[in-house]
Amino acid sequence: MANKEEKVIKIEVDPKERESILTQLFEGNEAKKDIEVLPGKIKATIANLNARDQLDIEAEMSATDGSNAYILHLYSLKLLSKTVREYNGQTFENAKACERFLEKLPSMVLDKMVKEQNVFERTIREVLKLETIDDHFFDQEAATEESKQPLEGSTSEKKGV
Repeated sequence: MANKEEKVIKIEVDPKERESILTQLFEGNEAKKDIEVLPGKIKATIANLNARDQLDIEAEMSATDGSNAYILHLYSLKLLSKTVREYNGQTFENAKACERFLEKLPSMVLDKMVKEQNVFERTIREVLKLETIDDHFFDQEAATEESKQPLEGSTSEKKGV
């Protein structure tokens, strides 16, 4: 069996975007990003996929039969219906209303939006590396100094271990 080379995409996140994503996630449990669907013409706002919505999509997809292409396009539509917050100035009252709107768009537009949403999810994963969270929210020098101080009265000290 031939070895397949895994395509590793390195995501570089500028400090301002990193700060924005972390703040949005920790203050509102959701990060959003404006994207250009058609440069200079149509913009959209996407958000990260939350755990409940991902489980709902996966449950629905596990009960779906059809060709690979059908399943892929249906998954894309479901994903976007849960993550698109605004499209060209239009907001949606819920995921179902968003899905009804999106299903009328050309498939190439949905493909581009799915690609943008996937890049955004990878960006969030990059931002959420433990070191990143520590750097953003905790003073590294203070934490290092605290860890060097002896633990007076600790259980192991009392037992003479």
